[in-house]
Amino acid sequence: MVVHLDNKGYMMAKIFINNKFQKIKKLVYLHLGLLLSIILYFGFLNFCFFQAGYAAAINDSPYFNIIIYTAFALPLFFLILLVIYGVVLVKIGIRYIFYSLALWILSFLIYCLIGYSLSFFLNFPIAKGYYCYVRNNVDISELQTWLAEYEHTITTQDKYSSDRIFKDNWPACIKKLNPVDVRISGEEPQKYIRIQYGSFVIPSFGLCVMEKPVDIPLDSYYDSEYRIKLSDNAFIWQQIK
Repeated sequence: MVVHLDNKGYMMAKIFINNKFQKIKKLVYLHLGLLLSIILYFGFLNFCFFQAGYAAAINDSPYFNIIIYTAFALPLFFLILLVIYGVVLVKIGIRYIFYSLALWILSFLIYCLIGYSLSFFLNFPIAKGYYCYVRNNVDISELQTWLAEYEHTITTQDKYSSDRIFKDNWPACIKKLNPVDVRISGEEPQKYIRIQYGSFVIPSFGLCVMEKPVDIPLDSYYDSEYRIKLSDNAFIWQQIK
């Protein structure tokens, strides 16, 4: 009789442990799914930023709109994930919330590790996309020639102040780049031009071309600026705000 009770107790304990293990395993799978969803979401967003940079000079490029919609969908995306997580957690049992918190911390650390490892490839994708486009499609010497011939006089006391060049005065080599704004600074032989893109969602980025190599200061509006060198007289820039 004693042996029978011991076997029964053993079987009940085994069932309890297996049941607990299965529920924890479901939590682990759920966190893996959430982690993968977040990585895919931001991976897709970075892909769109790269493509938006590459297609910035192309009329009717869809990627700027895709980025805007994707950015505005972010709160909804996280809300859906939290609802799914809450439903699963309630179904499994609220008493497993401490396991859940431990998995959240572990998932966060894994996400940070992955993000740090991929930061070289994912940082400033829009500038890298635009760099690829300019490198393959833009003749920098043509912009330099126009800049050297353009008569520009500083209109303010600050020698680094920029003057906007209105669209009617853009040469063909700038018009085909389809920028949002074009500004010129300095006087000969230190003139340089900034060709700019961006919006309230898309960070400002563009192309800077110098008449001759010169140390270009940061725009006073930006805290910093990421730059990719094209040549001694040109670089791609993106604001860091």
